[in-house]
Amino acid sequence: MGSLPLIHQKYPETPIFATSPTKDIALRMLHNTVTVMNIFREEKGLLEYPFLNMKTCVRSREGLSTLNFGPPPINFPKDEEEDMKE
Repeated sequence: MGSLPLIHQKYPETPIFATSPTKDIALRMLHNTVTVMNIFREEKGLLEYPFLNMKTCVRSREGLSTLNFGPPPINFPKDEEEDMKE
């Protein structure tokens, strides 16, 4: 999740899919990534940090498309479907 804004920034037209629970916590997770990068910048003198900011994080979260959460539906071939009805 942490590098999603970088990928989204480089490939903005690429669809991003996530489950509803993931989308719900995405912005908080991305905010934590920015916070950790800022701490690393100060404590370790890593001038290239942070790679992203909250604006890019918000754009990435807004670009998420929600998928249903749960097991995929079972699609039986037609003849098996008929056998199950009997």
